Amino acid sequence: MRSNSDYKDTALAALRGNWAEAVLCTVVYIAVVSALVSYPTVKSVTGSMAFTPGIPYLWYWPVSIAMFLILGNLETGFYNAFRLLVESGDNRLTANMFRAGFRAYFHKLCGYLLYGVIVFAGSMLFLIPGIIWAFAYSMVPYILDDEPQLSIVQTFRKSRLLMKGHKFDYFWLCLSFIGWGILSILTLGIGLLWLAPYLQTASAAFYEDLKGLPEGI
Repeated sequence: MRSNSDYKDTALAALRGNWAEAVLCTVVYIAVVSALVSYPTVKSVTGSMAFTPGIPYLWYWPVSIAMFLILGNLETGFYNAFRLLVESGDNRLTANMFRAGFRAYFHKLCGYLLYGVIVFAGSMLFLIPGIIWAFAYSMVPYILDDEPQLSIVQTFRKSRLLMKGHKFDYFWLCLSFIGWGILSILTLGIGLLWLAPYLQTASAAFYEDLKGLPEGI
């Protein structure tokens, strides 16, 4: 596996000339997620419509169901839009986010839901197992789109094998973006519009390298 600086250089090279599209894709992703998450969250916490004027209570459950049916697939699409950018130079990031997220819809929905259940179960046991499982299965969103012929069980098995011996490598890569994370906080989240594409593109490069290794090496 390459060094973190190599993955960051690969990401910057892929994003060169594509930052506008990358930021647009991130804005669309955040906008959809925020629209779906904010109303059910506010309603469940406040128990009132004080912070959601103009949205009738009738919409609470439909919005909640839409959130359940859309968010996992959208996140899968977001991951794979940047994978395609690294893999083939395809810079249609926003279109690819929806295309990759919603083709083979139920396969990806079930896969992402199972991923959430596994990580949640691990975190309920102890924090460390939750983190380990999260990294062991962190390649699932990529594999769901990259190898759709695999069953859900095979997808999870492949992620676990690919990440065998490389969980800390990926953790260290993600941790190396902490400075960007702090900058995003200091800019009231604006920096996230650049951090998310940068991190996702570096992660996609990491996945591409993993595919070239014998499983479990």
